[in-house]
Amino acid sequence: DWKASKVCCQTFIETFKINSHEDISERFLKSLQTANQQVILTTDGCQGMKTTFCGVVWDLLNGKIYYTNLGDSRIYEFADNEFRQISTDEVKSVILRKKDGKPLIISGVVVTAEGVTNVIGSREAHYEIKVKNDEAIEGVILSTDGMHGASSKFEEDLLKVINAIDL
Repeated sequence: DWKASKVCCQTFIETFKINSHEDISERFLKSLQTANQQVILTTDGCQGMKTTFCGVVWDLLNGKIYYTNLGDSRIYEFADNEFRQISTDEVKSVILRKKDGKPLIISGVVVTAEGVTNVIGSREAHYEIKVKNDEAIEGVILSTDGMHGASSKFEEDLLKVINAIDL
């Protein structure tokens, strides 16, 4: 939901700025928790909205990257002309069901789809702030499923784009 994403990002950034005296991991966690609460509390016709999230805080002074993702939004690191996914997709296969609750079966096969298991806007959302040294990392890419799911050659296409611009 676009509005959930907007509320989440705005709240995350505002909260992260306010808590500048705290440890980065704590600021990151507090900002996520506050953003999740704001999305849950939104009432103007958008109750129940959800969104995935991925975020990175690059602490250049201490050479560390703090990152997390919820759902299937991804984080890639870029180094030595290669991309590597450093986040984990939080998804599982689910059986699609008809309105009466029975499994949807087409041509004798139960229909399944991939669904996200952790999202902003859920009271059960869980967060894991990961930290890694930034040595050799030249950049990071944040990607939604609409971006990395649009092409089976996503990483190859992205590499072409990165090499075409002068960073």
